Amino acid sequence: MPVILFSNQPWMDFFPEISEEYSVNLENIVLDIETDALGNLYVLSIGNRRFFVDVFSIEGLKIRSFGDSLMLTAEYTNPLCLRVSERGEIVIVRGWDRLLETPVNWVFDSSGKDVLEETHLLKYAEWLSVSPKGTHFTLQGYIRQDSYIPFLYNRDFEQIELEYPIENAVFDIFRGDEVFIATEIRENGRYLVIRKLDSNEIQMERLLTEAENPIIMQEGKFALIDDALFVLTKVCRSPGVFCYSLDGTLRWSNEADQDIKVMKPTLTREHIVTHGAICSKILGISEEPILDFCDDFMTYDNRLFMSLDTEPTVWPGIEMLAVSFTLHLPDFELHTTLMTYSNRNLLAPVQFDGKMTGFRLGTEEYVAFAKDKSVTIYKIIN
Repeated sequence: MPVILFSNQPWMDFFPEISEEYSVNLENIVLDIETDALGNLYVLSIGNRRFFVDVFSIEGLKIRSFGDSLMLTAEYTNPLCLRVSERGEIVIVRGWDRLLETPVNWVFDSSGKDVLEETHLLKYAEWLSVSPKGTHFTLQGYIRQDSYIPFLYNRDFEQIELEYPIENAVFDIFRGDEVFIATEIRENGRYLVIRKLDSNEIQMERLLTEAENPIIMQEGKFALIDDALFVLTKVCRSPGVFCYSLDGTLRWSNEADQDIKVMKPTLTREHIVTHGAICSKILGISEEPILDFCDDFMTYDNRLFMSLDTEPTVWPGIEMLAVSFTLHLPDFELHTTLMTYSNRNLLAPVQFDGKMTGFRLGTEEYVAFAKDKSVTIYKIIN
């Protein structure tokens, strides 16, 4: 079995040819990076009890910069990660309040104004997320609150009234429209639905069977591609995977898959990637994995269980998989495991410090790499 290698800059050998588009140096330590549909780069950094979000164009020019100092004057509040709408209409900074033991969120509009009031319930919501066009918000719940939880809000943070109660919801784009994917509670059972956000029109619905009841819609636990919806069950250590056609038909299910922590579409959205502590797979609408790293590669790392933000990226054109994970306890650390599946005998998986992710503009694929106080954007040369 190949051994994970450790080095300062080992990953360059994995890519056939890349060109550096630009590099930015910041005054503070980088916590997280995100890109939007235009290729703009968002960098979350922290220093001197303040956090900052700097935004750079695809040419590397700084577009804007904003931050917050009020909530960080106390040593018990920490920003953790970024979430950005498709064109940067909304930027969410998720954090954690160690004194209250509760999440804390900051929501910025495109001007950089923090538009979420301190007294609003969403300020302390778990996994606050924004829809692709920045029009709606959803969440997973609130700590220490057992009463009914509204899960959908509009741009003004007002609760959306729905036809049926929902348990959890996530956002995506379906056939060009913003949608929410949720589990609904109706009189005759529990349904999995895809609805348009603007009209509430049903795009897909399925009455769940008893075997499907454990599925739950949460960020990182689902993936929507051109011809299928993949959903994980809520079982933590050995979740199941359910694959649905977009007419609501169950294509296949694996009710006891190995330890999947997160799933995400590949950059081309033709397939999905699932990743756990000891297993990485690339899946399509067929139950047989397109690629299965469980047998040949050992990517195990105990620290994955402490990670609050794990992100896999697949570049299909060069057959490369990177899995970045962020640790916040006991100290903040960024790590990435990179592996190739074009020739498994050529290069063993390699793990290194820093966060590596990717994005796609048209037919071009890019690599974003953050470490310490710098971020570099590379273009993959085909």
